[in-house]
Amino acid sequence: MGDEGRICCASRAPVPGWKPATLEGCLDAVAKGLAPPNYVVYPVESTPVQATIPFARGSSKLTRPAPLESLARLLAEYPDGKVVVHGTTPCGESPSEDAAARLAASRVAAVRGDLERRGVPASRLVTMDRDAFFSFRGEIHHEEAVVLASSPAVLLRGFPSKPRKTELTGDRCLPGATAALSLPAEEMEGRALTIEACHAARCAAAQLSLTALRPGDRVALALSGQLSAGAFLAWKEQARWALDVRTVVEDEQALAPGDVFSLRVQVDGRPVAQVQEPLTYTREKQHPGSRYTCLQARVQGRSQAAGSATRR
Repeated sequence: MGDEGRICCASRAPVPGWKPATLEGCLDAVAKGLAPPNYVVYPVESTPVQATIPFARGSSKLTRPAPLESLARLLAEYPDGKVVVHGTTPCGESPSEDAAARLAASRVAAVRGDLERRGVPASRLVTMDRDAFFSFRGEIHHEEAVVLASSPAVLLRGFPSKPRKTELTGDRCLPGATAALSLPAEEMEGRALTIEACHAARCAAAQLSLTALRPGDRVALALSGQLSAGAFLAWKEQARWALDVRTVVEDEQALAPGDVFSLRVQVDGRPVAQVQEPLTYTREKQHPGSRYTCLQARVQGRSQAAGSATRR
């Protein structure tokens, strides 16, 4: 019993070694095709970049581009994040401050141009002046920065990162049909709920006791019969129950356009909802990020019962 209600997996009582069920485990065990996908999200991975590209005194011509080749490969592997580019001139290298600034800028332009030719977008290269560089909060000591800035060079610094990676585990696609109904709570008052689903002349059914069912509960149950099918009943706001039914036909060759799907829901033998319609299959992925596609059909019709059950 928890904040999210009870989850019922099967009619069997717990046995030695039984572990508390999870929603995903219940659905995967008894209502295949309704289980939510399991995604593994890997954290963002970043790596520090600190490179010094030396220049000959008084020159802005690149003489050793090898470090830039390695940096371009690294930035291609880590497509997020920016790199700060700062040109330096030591004291006495230029006759004036303006000349020193022009020389530093030309060195930066040479490095930026080389990296852009190697496929690094200009938007990822941020030019920083001397004052901004010294206030840049990276893992660099002030003394080290002073030494580096006292040489004829271009300094590159940053923390590029790889994007967050999401991977779908247990990737698969189950051919079949899905139907979803919204059932008013007053229609669900009684002792026993019966669900019967038929897909292409094969049927399966299940019965659930309603005496212990209460708002907030969620029930996953398998339907027994010639058809592989499962159902998920969950309490929703506004005094309604959501019922999802999923059929699974592993052999796609057995599916054909026009297959008839029917779903009957009864409480103590009283009809609560009924759907019957021909199916239209489309080949699609069952979950976002899946590598596989299979034939899927979604029931589009409305309940034909006299009650107020409707499609969700």
